Amino acid sequence: MKKLTVLAGIAGVALMFPSCATVDSPVTGGLFTNNVGFPGDVGNGQASQSSGMAMAESYVGVYAQGDASIQGARDAAGNQDGNIAWVDYHVTSYWILYGKFETHVYFN
Repeated sequence: MKKLTVLAGIAGVALMFPSCATVDSPVTGGLFTNNVGFPGDVGNGQASQSSGMAMAESYVGVYAQGDASIQGARDAAGNQDGNIAWVDYHVTSYWILYGKFETHVYFN
């Protein structure tokens, strides 16, 4: 019985810690996070004519891959000459299983 109580206590404490597959976000949920945000003063804020998206993912906090940079989104759009109008991001995570960070770049 003591062994079961100790294991239940350890499991309870472990559930209080942030997940392994975390992503950068202004707010996070313990089991699920889904945020859209604006990283700050980037671009001129004018109306957008085209856009590009770059993404990085994490699986169980063990394997992570991708390029979520502004330059990666610009390359994905094939737009090397246009001025950046604005940048925003989308964050999704499911506890310790999966995390995704997307960068969206909009061009004039």
